[in-house]
Amino acid sequence: MVAIGELRTRVTIQRQTRLEDSDGAGGATKTWASLQTVWGKIEPLSTYQMLQAEMTQNRATHKVTLRFGFEISGNDRLLLAEESPPVVMAIKGAPRDLDLRHEFVEMLCEMGAPT
Repeated sequence: MVAIGELRTRVTIQRQTRLEDSDGAGGATKTWASLQTVWGKIEPLSTYQMLQAEMTQNRATHKVTLRFGFEISGNDRLLLAEESPPVVMAIKGAPRDLDLRHEFVEMLCEMGAPT
C-alpha cells in the first residue's frame, strides 16, 4: 500500500505526437506533448529487480507510482522537470493497477532513456 505522503516528486506525463511538415512532401516531425503533471513516487530498483526486468526484455532502472486515473501507456514517457537538468524516463511495459483497487498505478521506467 502506498501512502499519499510518499508521492513527493512532480511528474509530467508526456505523449509523442506527430506534426505534419508544411512543405507538402509528406514528412512529419515527432515531438512530445505534456498531458498532465501529477505527484509521483520514484524508487530506484534493486540489482535483483533490475535483473528480473531485463529477463522480460524491459531494461528498467526505477519504479514509479502515480495515483490511478491518468491515461498512461507504455508508449508515453515521464518528465521530471524539477530536476536540474530535467530527467526523462521511458516507460517500459504496461502500467499496472496496484491491488486492483483503482487507487495507484505502478510502472517500470528507464531513467535517462533515449527520446
